[in-house]
Amino acid sequence: MERVSLRYQLFREIDSNLLIHREFANRFPAKLIIEKDWVRTENWSLPRGWGAIDPLNFAPYPKNPVIAKFFKEIGRADELGSGVRNVFRYTPVYTRGGKPELIEGDVFKAVVPLRVIGDNFHSSLNAWEEVRRKVRRKFVEKFGDKFAESWEKPLEMIFHDRNVSAAAIAAEMGLTSRAVQKQLAKMKDMGIIERVGADRGGYWVIVGAN
Repeated sequence: MERVSLRYQLFREIDSNLLIHREFANRFPAKLIIEKDWVRTENWSLPRGWGAIDPLNFAPYPKNPVIAKFFKEIGRADELGSGVRNVFRYTPVYTRGGKPELIEGDVFKAVVPLRVIGDNFHSSLNAWEEVRRKVRRKFVEKFGDKFAESWEKPLEMIFHDRNVSAAAIAAEMGLTSRAVQKQLAKMKDMGIIERVGADRGGYWVIVGAN
């Protein structure tokens, strides 16, 4: 008989994923974001698929097998693929009725709700992933597979706050406002976003995700 912390078991999987499945060649910082209603991670990856992961129909593959073996030896991970299954197994118990989101893409995202706040939570995530998928296709058609990842964060911030400023985006990304303005200008030229109103007092609209 041994008492086991469900919170420890759940977030052991979330935290271990940041290192075991990270693409270390990319400079995108691994993030663990804790908010009132959810915990989210963002991590650069080399995806083999796109969109939400179905725990009943997914094929795990080792991205960093040496790190994975080390984590298994020290008791911080189990066999390949167990992390996904455990997150889906533990979350509804830890957050009664909650459903996690594991979203595969260039930036792998894991979202664990800390309280159930209705369908709007998941609807918002699904809506953003649909926008992201469609916009990514436009970038691939124009620039090929090796397009810069720098477009995604500005677009995501615009999606969640149409009044967001270039300065706020720059602060989040660790770039200069001038660099962000160039990214926004490129997306405007591609017909992905539009500016309604003046620079001060106006707002952004995503128009190129159709």
